[in-house]
Amino acid sequence: MLTLFTSSLLLGIVFCAPPGAIAAEAVRRGFAKGFRPALFVEFGSLVGDATWAIVALVGLAVLVQTRWCVCRWRCSGQYIIDPIY
Repeated sequence: MLTLFTSSLLLGIVFCAPPGAIAAEAVRRGFAKGFRPALFVEFGSLVGDATWAIVALVGLAVLVQTRWCVCRWRCSGQYIIDPIY
């Protein structure tokens, strides 16, 4: 049971950590300067991702509160649903 859990955990980490520019930079800095600079690269990536998520959600909230946009979504939804029924 322990080997199954360990192998599943390892496979989960391998599949959830795709290689990319941030991972490559973190590995490069980790080998060159140590753990702390690599950790800061990853934290910077997390802050950037969170910033983009907040910007997207705030923009979506503005669109949802705009009357013409809500009307347009309702009309297009009705257009899609009508042929089904």
